[in-house]
Amino acid sequence: MRSAVFYESWEMECCGDAFAVGDQVSWSVTPADEMTRARVGELPGGAAPAVEWLHDGHGQATEPIALAGTVRRIQAIWARSELVDASSRVYEVVLGSQIAVDLTRANRTDAEKAPADSHDDVAMLGYLVSVHSAAPRRPARVSVPRNGSGGVAVDFVP
Repeated sequence: MRSAVFYESWEMECCGDAFAVGDQVSWSVTPADEMTRARVGELPGGAAPAVEWLHDGHGQATEPIALAGTVRRIQAIWARSELVDASSRVYEVVLGSQIAVDLTRANRTDAEKAPADSHDDVAMLGYLVSVHSAAPRRPARVSVPRNGSGGVAVDFVP
């Protein structure tokens, strides 16, 4: 089965591990909400991707789900943003401005390389990752390193 996972750029920049098309991954995920789906938005070609999962590399999900499989496609999602509250420096994605760029590998420096044909005010939101996997399931154990290095460790129920 194919699963569509949104992996936010801040998670990769913080302590994400690089991954590539063809790699085996084991991630903690949580169901994607409407805000996540809106941020990814409608991509060129007119189809909104069916984002099912949000990557949870910091153990923030109250009920994490384990997803393991093979990465089949990676798209970096870029979009323009606008300031909505100057006092708190809050920005929101300009809906409809999303750009998808196919990658063969995702790593911590991707957010520094805006697409050549984009506006100056675009920022990378994250990665839309297609993973061929078994059905996602509740993990037996999810642990987060105390020193802040590395990602979440996921142990599966046999």
